[in-house]
Amino acid sequence: MIKLLTYVIERVMIVDDDPTDLYILNRILKKNNFAKIITQFSSPEKALQHLLSNHKKNFFFPQMIFLDINMPLMNGFEFLNEFNKIPENIIRNTKVIILSSTCDPRDFDKMKAYPNSLMFFEKPLKSEDLDLISTIL
Repeated sequence: MIKLLTYVIERVMIVDDDPTDLYILNRILKKNNFAKIITQFSSPEKALQHLLSNHKKNFFFPQMIFLDINMPLMNGFEFLNEFNKIPENIIRNTKVIILSSTCDPRDFDKMKAYPNSLMFFEKPLKSEDLDLISTIL
């Protein structure tokens, strides 16, 4: 008998400049059958370029983005500023999970200014965190 995998959501994007964090999050998402398709970028600029080139093809747009805050050249909040320039009817169904190696309350407060931001977690993300995310989707 073939067991069919069920996923929490179809498409996820990870944006993190740290290769170790990318690897760990990718493994946790796969281990927990969180997403069927996982796209990852080590550069927020390349992630935005990908989103902008695919935003007219709604099928390819991620339903969730796991976004690191502290990255060189373009930080997570700068990414969100650019992300919010994509037409609202395209990004409306994309939720953003903010990830940070430091839990600075100012970052948590900044996150509230972005309507697509769903939650804030300290790295590394844990299976229990995914359970919590799943309950509010």
